[in-house]
Amino acid sequence: MAAFYLPVAGRPFRTRGTVYTGGGSLVKQFTPKLLLGAELTGASNGNFNLGAALLQTTIGGNYQIRKNATLDFGIVAGKHEASPRFGALVGISIDF
Repeated sequence: MAAFYLPVAGRPFRTRGTVYTGGGSLVKQFTPKLLLGAELTGASNGNFNLGAALLQTTIGGNYQIRKNATLDFGIVAGKHEASPRFGALVGISIDF
């Protein structure tokens, strides 16, 4: 029996046994500097107990501000106990 730990927005998803996970994403380049996308991820234990489930979506993108740097942004929303209800993401990615 294995234990599974997935940190999500400060609240851990912990369960023992089989854990089913999945996700997918779509990304589209709108201009040479702007990418937008959406992602859906989920996890559940083998009993499909919704008290130990996670389902969340992230919508966001990045804008190239320099040749080696992007401004990243997004919103995240989820359902079930282990998911964040709503949040905002902002950051900078730098390629050294």
